[in-house]
Amino acid sequence: MSQKNKEQRPVPRRPGAEQPEAGGRGQVRQAPGAGSLLRRLGKLAFLAWRNMWRNKVRSLITSAALVSGLTLMIGMLALWEGLARQMSGFATDISIGHLQLQREEFIANQDMYALIPAELLERLSADPTLDFAPRLYSAGLVSVGDYSSGAFIKAIDQSREQKVTLLHRHVRQGALDLGAPKMVQPGGPQSEPVPAFPVVIGSRLARNLKVSLGAELVLITQAADGSIGNGLFEVRGVLSPVDPAFDRMGVLMSLEAYRYLMAQESGVHELAVRTADITRLVEARERILATVNAWPELAGVEADGGGKVMVRTWEEINPALSQMLGSYDAIMVIFAAIIFSVAVLGMVNTMLMAIHERRREMGVLLALGMGRGSMVSMVMLESLFLALFSALVGSGTGVALSIWLQEVGIDWGGYMPEGMDFMGVIFEPVTKGYLLPEHVGYSVTIMLVISMLAALFPSLRTIRLKPALVLHQ
Repeated sequence: MSQKNKEQRPVPRRPGAEQPEAGGRGQVRQAPGAGSLLRRLGKLAFLAWRNMWRNKVRSLITSAALVSGLTLMIGMLALWEGLARQMSGFATDISIGHLQLQREEFIANQDMYALIPAELLERLSADPTLDFAPRLYSAGLVSVGDYSSGAFIKAIDQSREQKVTLLHRHVRQGALDLGAPKMVQPGGPQSEPVPAFPVVIGSRLARNLKVSLGAELVLITQAADGSIGNGLFEVRGVLSPVDPAFDRMGVLMSLEAYRYLMAQESGVHELAVRTADITRLVEARERILATVNAWPELAGVEADGGGKVMVRTWEEINPALSQMLGSYDAIMVIFAAIIFSVAVLGMVNTMLMAIHERRREMGVLLALGMGRGSMVSMVMLESLFLALFSALVGSGTGVALSIWLQEVGIDWGGYMPEGMDFMGVIFEPVTKGYLLPEHVGYSVTIMLVISMLAALFPSLRTIRLKPALVLHQ
């Protein structure tokens, strides 16, 4: 047989062997099936898990840093949520209410004649989902013996006020008793009896005037009719700090006592409103405005110089506090980035050291046929296992810390016994947390994402390993 015929003789193939593509070179590779991928991933995961614990001390130190960051993050989220709820609660439950009705001139200039008529209050009170608390304000001079001070006078309807605010729960001494006056004879037994209306005053004012329960105060002010209003009042209680200005100069009295002092017959300066659902303030405001605008006598009232009847939410009344609470998400994102960025530096260091120590081993694996993609996947899985282990432990410690903050809280009373003043709101010196499920999920997600991003740099360094060079080092 000639050499030409030998070269053209077909090569026998095993049954079932793959045939090369027409015009192609070599054999066609079939894509690995799902089972093959799972087996490969399982082997990589097994190697990654073993590698993670080859240096237990280093892995535990890295995990401790991640656990500390996650615990701190969950605790801070719970503490901030509790602080935000406490601040908004004090702003609405103690003094402001959920909404307020006032005349334009009273808002702008504290015009004492810009009054809301009692007839409008009766019309608004027909809504069963809303509670209204009428209030009157003025300024004056309060004195007792040789001591005197400027006074910020606030008059309330005690029964209505208790449905709108929790002011009655913040009395340090005595009680919030603004009931019937006591008849006294300041000029002696032969003098004409005059009423001594009960009042409750701010704690700092009581300290400045050096008065205690049962003391008699003299209030002097300009009455609504232009005369000099004056009256005798009995201290029935001392309030805890609820508002910086009121704590320093506040005198709380009944509407009846105010009308006696100010010679005013009817009307109020403000209506504080409490809704059944604080999350639907806009709807409540629109409903109130609709009632106000439908009042037949509204045009005549607005023509008296007091301006329109305005309805504002507590966010509009205290915009600084509202904006601060609204920046909560941005603050927490920045805080989380700082905490976890510091924590994951340990992750980067651990993975770089692990790759450096095992470079000969990795060179052998590459020489035996492991793909560089598989090598990167193995290192990334090692980082993922370390992050997941830290997330499991850190979630438990973070939840435990948050529960402690929620039940016990942080007591600042030794440093600020009078409470804390922030953006015009005084709240109790015990700061408590409030844990929400999303706090844990949010913190764990951020930690895992930042950890895996940090692991990319050391993982990608394995791509540049040269087996021949590494094995001869």
